[in-house]
Amino acid sequence: MFKTNFSAMAFIAMLAISPTSILAAECEKADEFEIGATTVTLQNDALFFTSHMHADADGSARAYHSKYLRGPHDKTKPKNVLVQDTICNGASYYRRGKKIPGIATAKMCAKHYGRECVGEERYNLYLKRCLNLVGDIKKAQKNNWRKPKIDWFGVAHKNVDGRVVPCIHKTGVLKDYFVSQTSLPNEPTADACSGKRYMNSETIPFIVLPRIKKTKKSPVELRCEFRKHGVKKGDIVAVYSKKYQKLVFAIYADNGPGNKLGEGSLNLGWELRGTQNDEKTDASSAVVTGEVRYLVFPGSATGAPYSFAGIQKSGQQLLEEWGDLETLLETQH
Repeated sequence: MFKTNFSAMAFIAMLAISPTSILAAECEKADEFEIGATTVTLQNDALFFTSHMHADADGSARAYHSKYLRGPHDKTKPKNVLVQDTICNGASYYRRGKKIPGIATAKMCAKHYGRECVGEERYNLYLKRCLNLVGDIKKAQKNNWRKPKIDWFGVAHKNVDGRVVPCIHKTGVLKDYFVSQTSLPNEPTADACSGKRYMNSETIPFIVLPRIKKTKKSPVELRCEFRKHGVKKGDIVAVYSKKYQKLVFAIYADNGPGNKLGEGSLNLGWELRGTQNDEKTDASSAVVTGEVRYLVFPGSATGAPYSFAGIQKSGQQLLEEWGDLETLLETQH
């Protein structure tokens, strides 16, 4: 019920500010825009940008482990146990009601210190945050996930009796691994705690695009600069590595930091690098250095389920309609 001093005019004005109008005011549709230090341009109805490629293990069955929380860096982890990433890349903790990521990007570091910081200083902040997160997760495990509060953005979870409980494999070869999630499901009808529901980073080539902070008024994940051009989850992307001279087609399937471009699945990195099976280990084995060219085809999503072969077939057709590989290699901002 509204308070009696809430005027009718104010109420009418509030109604006029719908979520749609709020989103529309975020940005204008532009043929060129900046995401962090990366320029994105419209090229023949497709969005083009160059970057590198960090690896995103989200969606992989072996991305995060509930016992070896620091992943490849966990000194208690047996050598024969593969954990592809640290949970610090998949969750956040809270202090005084404020959510704090388990990582420290350059922007986060600058905000923390009030100035630019790099090297050892940035690593020390990352280590502090990561260890704080790991400590809180261990406490939450002992408290049957009642407290402290954890934000599981990279881990599938359910609300159980007021508790946010992360999904953990209980049996089999994946016992004690967290169920890692992606923004776009591959089997939407599967249970939230089923690994089959999400894009498998080891088998599906996909890229990550920047998200905005979700609120009740603005529940959309993708930044408006891409939304204005009709980009949606599942859209096809041509990805070319200059270093490895390899073209692979992918889909947009996950969201990441709002000011960053240049992140893809383990499968995408391995395919670009030509990585052999015995070399496919943690996320570092899928990082692609040097120039990587991305061409996003808005409105090209075919719908789940997605497969490697299906993505390559659809991507090849789209690239031929747009131009060809030579045109992609010659494209400039």
